Amino acid sequence: MEKLIDANLLIYALIEDHPASSVCEAFIRRENRYRKLYNDVDSVEVFHVLWRIYGLLNNYPLS
Repeated sequence: MEKLIDANLLIYALIEDHPASSVCEAFIRRENRYRKLYNDVDSVEVFHVLWRIYGLLNNYPLS
């Protein structure tokens, strides 16, 4: 079974002004050889959190 990178790490790495952004990005870069970056559930979760909670994708409605 492959180890996955947690969706929270992906989210925090994508938000530039988040305090943990650089640490999460460094972890992902270091671990991407040994871990699967994401699965289908993670991609939906990342989209939901970025769109609903952080409002980063408001220009793209779901319809």
